[in-house]
Amino acid sequence: MPSDNGNSTSTWPSFTFLGLSSCNLTEFPDLLRSQVNLYGLELADNKLRGEMPRWLLDLGKDSLLLLNLSHNSLAGTLEQIPWKNMQQLDLDFNMFEGQLPILPPSTEYFTAQNNRFSGYLPSSLCDLEELTELDLSNNNLVGEIPPCFENFTSKNLIVLDLQSNSIVGILPPIFGQCSLLLSLSLSGNRLEGPVPRSLANCSSLQMIDLGNNRFNDTFPHWLGALPSLKVLILRSNNFYGSLGSSNETGIFSQLQILDLSNNSFNGVLPHDLIQSLKAMITDEESTAYLPKKEATAAYLGYQFDLYYNGTSIPSYLFSVQQTVKGFSRNLEIMVTLNIIDVSSNRLTGDIPESIGDLASLRWLNLSHNNFNGSIPPSLGNIKLIESLDLSFNELAGQIPPRLQNLIFLEVFNVSYNQLVGSIPQGNQFNSFENGSYLGNPWLCGFPLSKKCKEDEAFDLPSPPTGDSDDNSDPHEWEIVMMGYGFGLVVGLVIGYFMFLERTPLWLLKLFFPNRTFRVK
Repeated sequence: MPSDNGNSTSTWPSFTFLGLSSCNLTEFPDLLRSQVNLYGLELADNKLRGEMPRWLLDLGKDSLLLLNLSHNSLAGTLEQIPWKNMQQLDLDFNMFEGQLPILPPSTEYFTAQNNRFSGYLPSSLCDLEELTELDLSNNNLVGEIPPCFENFTSKNLIVLDLQSNSIVGILPPIFGQCSLLLSLSLSGNRLEGPVPRSLANCSSLQMIDLGNNRFNDTFPHWLGALPSLKVLILRSNNFYGSLGSSNETGIFSQLQILDLSNNSFNGVLPHDLIQSLKAMITDEESTAYLPKKEATAAYLGYQFDLYYNGTSIPSYLFSVQQTVKGFSRNLEIMVTLNIIDVSSNRLTGDIPESIGDLASLRWLNLSHNNFNGSIPPSLGNIKLIESLDLSFNELAGQIPPRLQNLIFLEVFNVSYNQLVGSIPQGNQFNSFENGSYLGNPWLCGFPLSKKCKEDEAFDLPSPPTGDSDDNSDPHEWEIVMMGYGFGLVVGLVIGYFMFLERTPLWLLKLFFPNRTFRVK
């Protein structure tokens, strides 16, 4: 690292923009000292370490508009950004700490995710009326969201990401005139209370992630009126009540990801809600236009942090350039997987047959509820499904043979239900292990050790072939077992009376009433 008071003896041409990303730099280049007219500097994805040198903070104080220092190991504190006309500042994936820096009013784009910034959200952020993107996710920020955030949410803001901090309190009504807002991510904090109704004003919203907080509210049906909403994540909160009772039509028509898991929703899974998910009924790929920060995929790389059982979601990204005031930045066209996760609630009743109409559904998780009845054979119509989890419910009857036609199914779990009969064979069912079927003692067939043998008296009848498979009575086995039990009781009674009379005299009289018999 050059000394702060050292002088360069080299003569370098004057640059207005320097792109030095991914150059394996271990120190700030000496050539920067002489750049007095620089308006753009890219130093991302290098190996820069430690604190920023003082001479760098004096560089281009009046000219620098864009600075990208992301994906390095820079540390220390930044009390105030010295560049008076700064518009775009990217500090992502470093080790900066202390209070957030005071930014110039000209700032349009500030992202500092995955650092060690701490303390309260400063009220100075409320002066950034030109702000279009604010990403402070994965830091150590505390306190409440200032109500004055409405100063920028109501003007130019497109992305607000505060996830994975320790922000507390009620989410204030900061969304009065938020018609440009595309993405809101507040997950992984300690926010509580109801979801503010002012969110309904954000008519361009495509993603809302309020997961892993302490929100206490009923299901916000009114969010379904947002015409472009594609992702709604409410997982791991204190939401409660029924998912039904909405009188509106056309709600959630563009939704591609619905995650309501780990709440206290009860009642049935409404047929009307399922039928409203028009974007999942078509089997064409769906696209969502989200800023690059909002679209990295793994629940499903840009970072779209959705996870199920430790597995990230695959998504397909295509880059599109957007130019704002002469600066270009990438947006992502995100082709997402269609997902429904209502696991770990208190839902009851039958699984709606209408789920089978969601032809483009890829992940379905209904586990850890109280669903009863049989598995709908219509699930076999979801040809693209990759993950199906129905475990820990009260489902009875057979596994519909039609499910063996799901050739993309990679995860299948029906453990801890009351299922009976033979496990379907062929295609993907040959790859599932015992864990998929645990807790169903009346199931038989591969991969379980219990075999299905037709010649054993207590074996359940094999399901009929053809289309009638899916319409068979799931409780037919109960009738058969009652017949076996009745015959057994009658046999024992007859044997008992034979033993008492020592000879079956009464039985001979029953069949030969006109003959006389003597007991010896």
